[in-house]
Amino acid sequence: MAVNSADGASILAPLTDSEREQLDTDRTLRLGDSLIWIEPEGRVRREKVSRLYYVRTARGVFRYSKIDDALVEV
Repeated sequence: MAVNSADGASILAPLTDSEREQLDTDRTLRLGDSLIWIEPEGRVRREKVSRLYYVRTARGVFRYSKIDDALVEV
């Protein structure tokens, strides 16, 4: 997984191998009250789920459903 910034490296540093594998495969990872995702240009982002509306990944654009507590493709 290529990381485009020092911020991305600091987000990825505490992840376990299985969490990194899930992030690399799904391009998103739910971790506690946060979501970590990789944007199409390779930037790694982390935000609290309560503050998310739309998430862009290489797999498409998603919104976070607070009803289903899941990502829904737009």
